[in-house]
Amino acid sequence: MKSIFVGLFVLVFASISHGQLVNGSLENTEGSFVPNGYNFMELAVGSTSLPGWTVVSDSVSWLPNGNPWNLATPYGGMFLDLTGNHDNGSFGGISQTITTVPSQTYQFSLALGSEQSQSIFNGPMSVLAQAGASSQSFTFSPSGSGNQWGTFSFNFIATSSSTLLIITGTGSAGGSYLGLDNIQVVAVPEPMPVPILACGAMLLLACRSRAAARAA
Repeated sequence: MKSIFVGLFVLVFASISHGQLVNGSLENTEGSFVPNGYNFMELAVGSTSLPGWTVVSDSVSWLPNGNPWNLATPYGGMFLDLTGNHDNGSFGGISQTITTVPSQTYQFSLALGSEQSQSIFNGPMSVLAQAGASSQSFTFSPSGSGNQWGTFSFNFIATSSSTLLIITGTGSAGGSYLGLDNIQVVAVPEPMPVPILACGAMLLLACRSRAAARAA
C-alpha cells in the first residue's frame, strides 16, 4: 500500500512540476560579455553572444547594472535595451527555438523596463512576442520615477516538438531605451483527472486507517 501511494504521489508531482525552458535572465553565463568603454556590449543582428539567444531585426545593447546611465534591472544583473546604440526608431529583438511537447499549453512571460527620471529613457514601451504561430503585443505604461518594470504574459499551445520564440521591440516613447528581461516559458499544468484525485484520497485514507489500527 505504501509503495502504491508513493508511486501515485510521484505521478501527481510530475504532472504539476515544469521547469523553466529558456535562459531568460539574460546573464553572462558563458563569459561572452565583452564590455566596451561605456560598460555595455552592442550585439549585431545574427549575434549569438547572449547565451541561448540570437539577435534579430536590428542590433541590441546588452547592459549590466551599474552602467553610466543608471539603467537597472531587478532580475539579476544584466538586461537588454532593444533600441540598441543606434537610437533611431528601429528596434532589435531576440529569438530562440525551444523543445516543446505537442498539444501542451505553455505560458510565455517577459518584463519590460523604462527609466522614468530621464525623458529619453521613459515609456510607454512596446514589444511583439511570438511563440510559433501565436503572438501577442504588450505595452508597458509606467508611472512613478526611476527604473520601472512590468511583467506580461500569454499562453500558447505547442503544435510541434520545437517552437520558435521571438521578441522584438515595436515602440519606445523616449526613443533611447526599451528594457527587456526576465523571459520565461513554463508548461501550464493540466487539471488532475477526478478519478486519480479520488484514488489518491482513498489510498491516503486507507494508509491512515491502517496506521490507526496498528496504534490500537
